[in-house]
Amino acid sequence: MPEPMINAQQCASRLEQLLRSWSRNETMWHGATGLLIGTGVNTEDDLRYLKSVALELWLFGYELPDTLILFTKTEIHVVTGGKKAKLLDAITENISGDTSLTLVVHHKPKGEDGKAQVGELLTVIMEQKLKVGVVGKEVKEGNLTEYATSSLRSRGIDVVDVSSGIADAMCIKDDIEQPIIRKAAALTSNAMKWLVERVENIVNDNQKISHAKLSEQCEDQILEPGKLGLTDLHADDVDICYPPIIQSGGNYELKLSAQSTDNKLHYGVVHLSIGARYMQYCVNIGRTMMIDPTKTMEEIYAAATAAQEAALATLIDGADLAAPFAAAKQALLEANPAGRGEELVAMLGKTVGHAIGLELREKSISLGPKFRGSAQTIRAGQCFNIQIALANLTNEDAKQNSKLRTWAIMIADTALVTSDGKPPEILTKNVKKHVQDIAYQINDDEKEELSMIDQSRAKATTVAEGGVVMHAKTRHELSGPGHEEMRRQKQATLADRKNRETHARLVGAQQASTEGVKGGATADFTSYINTSSVPVPRSAELVLAVDRESESILLPIHGYLVPFHIMALKSVSVTQDSGASFIRINFNSPAAPGAVAANAVYAANIKFPDLCFLREISYRSSDSKHANYVVQEMRALKRMVTQRESEKAERATLVRQERLVMSHGRVHRLVGLWMLPTFGGRGGRKAGTLEAHTNGLRYVGAKADEQVDVIYSNIKFAFFQPAKKRDKDIDTLPPSQSNYGGQEKDERCSILHGSHGGSPEPGRWQKEHV
Repeated sequence: MPEPMINAQQCASRLEQLLRSWSRNETMWHGATGLLIGTGVNTEDDLRYLKSVALELWLFGYELPDTLILFTKTEIHVVTGGKKAKLLDAITENISGDTSLTLVVHHKPKGEDGKAQVGELLTVIMEQKLKVGVVGKEVKEGNLTEYATSSLRSRGIDVVDVSSGIADAMCIKDDIEQPIIRKAAALTSNAMKWLVERVENIVNDNQKISHAKLSEQCEDQILEPGKLGLTDLHADDVDICYPPIIQSGGNYELKLSAQSTDNKLHYGVVHLSIGARYMQYCVNIGRTMMIDPTKTMEEIYAAATAAQEAALATLIDGADLAAPFAAAKQALLEANPAGRGEELVAMLGKTVGHAIGLELREKSISLGPKFRGSAQTIRAGQCFNIQIALANLTNEDAKQNSKLRTWAIMIADTALVTSDGKPPEILTKNVKKHVQDIAYQINDDEKEELSMIDQSRAKATTVAEGGVVMHAKTRHELSGPGHEEMRRQKQATLADRKNRETHARLVGAQQASTEGVKGGATADFTSYINTSSVPVPRSAELVLAVDRESESILLPIHGYLVPFHIMALKSVSVTQDSGASFIRINFNSPAAPGAVAANAVYAANIKFPDLCFLREISYRSSDSKHANYVVQEMRALKRMVTQRESEKAERATLVRQERLVMSHGRVHRLVGLWMLPTFGGRGGRKAGTLEAHTNGLRYVGAKADEQVDVIYSNIKFAFFQPAKKRDKDIDTLPPSQSNYGGQEKDERCSILHGSHGGSPEPGRWQKEHV
């Protein structure tokens, strides 16, 4: 591991930036002529944000624990020891040469309290009659800082708070900081995408999980960026800004200091908030998911989204700090959802955002009416977290004391202010937030199902009045389906509908090829959402590359890496000639040989038949090893994606089978059976048992894990063939729907054979597929 080293040129540049802010903005610095900044012993488990630590990171690139720094407009005095002192000694000449400052390091001997060295700084303050600026909330951070500030006050020296001045000096992100911020935004956005998908799966599968557990799972994803597809971020450089916040069930605390509780996730309005850091720079994002919202709730959410976008649009170089709040307020009043515009404006609070960077929240640079006309303005290079938080909203359609009665909205994004009056760069825009993207309907068929259930109950009650019983029911069923049965029916209905939609999309392309109309395809393949997502070349010399994460290949064309999805490839080959390797790539196109077959898996052939397609491209490479490797990678990726899409198409024709419901009490069994083909491994020919349960049959082999379930509803018909002039009875159970057995779809019949007198073991049965 290389030795740590301070970037002297970067340090000198930022010191000059600090001096410019200090000299230009007297009001923010409260007339201070000296700055005294100190830090205590490092506590890595502490998520507090200290301005003194942020200043050290900004200037030196490292946190300097147990250090005291005195800034004047001509000198920098640092009290520290050990390796920290050596790091600073190494840049003293550079600082003196590149700035108007002189760096003086006061070495604190190991084992001493440093009071003698602090006394030297106090002498400088007394001699120069400095008015000392400190960070007001951090005067007791560390023994050195506490001793110095108490000594100043005891001697009657003026001490003022310069927190806002330090924030102003650091708020402009330079060309080194902006790429770091963008990587932090990618980490935060990918984590939010993972969390949204996780919540969707939980709701679809009707799982039970607590807010705290879900927060822990999300935190684990952030701390291992490779799991989120960010292989260029090292795990040691990432951290959370705060534990991810998940809230639902009517209890919402729309603050970054909120905690995820142990309450179970409620399928109503779910608030998600994530803050992540890369190389100490913070990015924050917040989203709200709504499950089965009412029309009024959707209108209010749409108004909140419009308000946030209006606030983001005002982040222009030179704009007033109060402009975003005014824009959000105006957007809510104009939208006036359900006549509640004034009510929503009152819920906005004091601000709609704040500056963000090395600190998660810089309160001295906030976006609210309090800062109207301030000397500070919105400037190019600043980063802001814009959030619209509307709490304690009421759903009038929900019952009193219901968890759906009270709900809230939180939408937050991080943006970077650009220069020349251009719109801001929304760093977290890849995570969708509009109402059509975050509203989910899972009870579409609930009313229809409830009406059917009511009809069934009405028919059952007519028995006592001489009515006709339409369906035979047990005593247990006469009371009507319970909550669990209704939920199971609803899930089955949704699954069937999804299967039908998927099947229609999959076969659309094949029908189009024969009927001459445009159809669907297995998938609308996308390599990258936008150009900024395309990987940046590692060197100026472009090479062929395979991006397995995006399922794409990158081809050098006219000095650019041009992405192609792997499904655009028809074939790829490599040949050797005259000491060089030639890679030939053929692409799918509407007029290419075999295009009709390709239409089933490549949507572009159908969607854009009149456009120009690239048919073939060749490359010459002097590195035969790399050429062979790239071709192998392309072929492997092509096989993997093709197999996956084929399995999707195959599985789309299947019908989701219900689970076998085990019978309680006496279970009817047939013993001494065996099944053909047999289970793999030794002992496959050993006899098993066939059991009859509530909704199906179960064959249990010689081993506990050898089981086959046959649901009654999946039996199209059944017949029994007795043994005549042979030694086996035959019972046939052809399936009414296709099912999956291993890796292949199974449409064969299930036959049970039973042996009679001619068999050495009477009463044995045999199951076979034909």
